Amino acid sequence: MKRQLLKITPMSELFFRDGTTMEKGESNWTVSKEIPNLSVFYGALTSLQLRSGKFDNILELIKEISNTEKQEERIKIQNKIDIKLREKIKIYGVYLTSGKDLYMSAPLDLFYNEKDEIKKGDYKNGLIYPPEIEKNDEVWERADDKFIKVSHYKEKYIKNDLKHIEVYDSSMFFSYYHKVGLAIGDNRVNEEGSLYFADMVTFTKKDMGYVLDVEWQDEGPNFTKEKMILLGGEKKTALIEELSEDNEEYRQWRAFKRQVAKSQINEFVKIVFTAPFLLPEGSNDIIDDDAIEVIVASMKKIEYIGSYNMAVEKQRKMRITIPAGSVFLLKIKKKEQIQGAIQDYIKRKLNQKETDKEFVSFLVI
Repeated sequence: MKRQLLKITPMSELFFRDGTTMEKGESNWTVSKEIPNLSVFYGALTSLQLRSGKFDNILELIKEISNTEKQEERIKIQNKIDIKLREKIKIYGVYLTSGKDLYMSAPLDLFYNEKDEIKKGDYKNGLIYPPEIEKNDEVWERADDKFIKVSHYKEKYIKNDLKHIEVYDSSMFFSYYHKVGLAIGDNRVNEEGSLYFADMVTFTKKDMGYVLDVEWQDEGPNFTKEKMILLGGEKKTALIEELSEDNEEYRQWRAFKRQVAKSQINEFVKIVFTAPFLLPEGSNDIIDDDAIEVIVASMKKIEYIGSYNMAVEKQRKMRITIPAGSVFLLKIKKKEQIQGAIQDYIKRKLNQKETDKEFVSFLVI
């Protein structure tokens, strides 16, 4: 096993699709997501490995699909590919970086006012409500689409020391580039009604980018020198490099996550999602287990995501995604059922399919 912190720095504007359909006649305007689902990074990393001559057994299965006509057999081979890839690579969340600082989506039990004061919301009736108003003109807003420093999370948030926590708007990191285009038909002629508009996302500073916490089954790729990677729609390019453990911020965060991973069981446990979490098709529950009960939740409106099934060459059904920053308070009802660290138990019990990619995109408090 090899664990890496990888920085991905886009070289131009990017486009990350959400659940909006791109079929002609349905919509002619789409907006790029600022932070894509982890499956986008996952696909970019596995494609890079395949092009580098790695994952030979995966490549053989991909070739087998192309030579198989029966749809049922193609689906079985695709499932084998998904299961083998799940063993080869795991992603433990995505963060933003600017300079030497790491940022994460603000937990959605945080609220702020016009004076930039921060408070945690009130937990009651299965939901998280804004703090009690102390002054008639006081307004508290939930920290939707906000970010906090990772250092503030581990040094202040988990200790309920909110006095000096800052929340940063997404506009600090992202801006949009507006694009207008014409779709071309099969006869290479512009078709009527094919005008489309797209908002491409860009970082506001050159030193900004995404940071992935990745674990490889084998020795993993060598990113000590920058390499080129294809990312998102239109195959935009980005640079990828491994961050050095000598960087104090990253070293402390890694040590903190190792410590949290060993946390033992308390009656109440809070999980904070650091990246969108994909639920199985037809499911509305994050955890399917009689030893754990979700008693309070705070999250933005659920999102939907689709993907392409290579085996049958068509779009998969849309699935529900729990947004990054979502907070769930769990009650441990049967401690005797939980062996070892609570993070490992929750990871095993998160409602995922065997063929889903393994994204450990949550932190335990």
